[in-house]
Amino acid sequence: MLMHRGGGADQSEVSALQRRIDALESRVAPSHPPNPVPGNRDLHDPTAPLPSARIPSTELRSDSLADAMPAEQAAPPFWDADAAAQRRQYEAGVLEQALSSQQADVAASNTFAEGLKQAFGGDAELAGNQIVDAQCKVTLCRIAVLQKTDDDVDAFLGQVGSLPGMENTETYWQRQLNADGSSLMTMYVARPGHKLPDYQTHAAEGLASRSKP
Repeated sequence: MLMHRGGGADQSEVSALQRRIDALESRVAPSHPPNPVPGNRDLHDPTAPLPSARIPSTELRSDSLADAMPAEQAAPPFWDADAAAQRRQYEAGVLEQALSSQQADVAASNTFAEGLKQAFGGDAELAGNQIVDAQCKVTLCRIAVLQKTDDDVDAFLGQVGSLPGMENTETYWQRQLNADGSSLMTMYVARPGHKLPDYQTHAAEGLASRSKP
């Protein structure tokens, strides 16, 4: 505090000095940091954790890239495969019923089996096919062919129209896979002058009647 030369205080000088001190203090005083905004990091303390903010459930959303991409096509429902398998079972059942209702033709069965054996043995592409059984009735025959690989199946089906007993006729086949990779094909063949039973219509009618409550 400045004192007057005579020992008293000069009030005007004291007031002026006080104003200068106040002005200096206002310049050097730190500013008060702003309140942090929820959801943003406090800029005055980079290490401070982000404040938690709960979003109402009605506002929850995702902006991920996966959500922006179109949804993948859904896999076919399981009942499609089941229905197809059931239909094949009905179709084979119709053919099997027709076969069992007719009288056996032993000579035709032996001729059919022998002709296929010779065809398989005389063609390298068909060597992986083996005739297991052949049964012929009045209007149709049923054969069972063991095939080692898928290539053997393709070779057989590729030449089926030229194999003995199968020229210019109707056929129907189903294939059963084995654990070792081989397969057993069951084929129904209409005999010359005949057609296969209408297995498709009978199967559709059977499935329709079965689905009724």
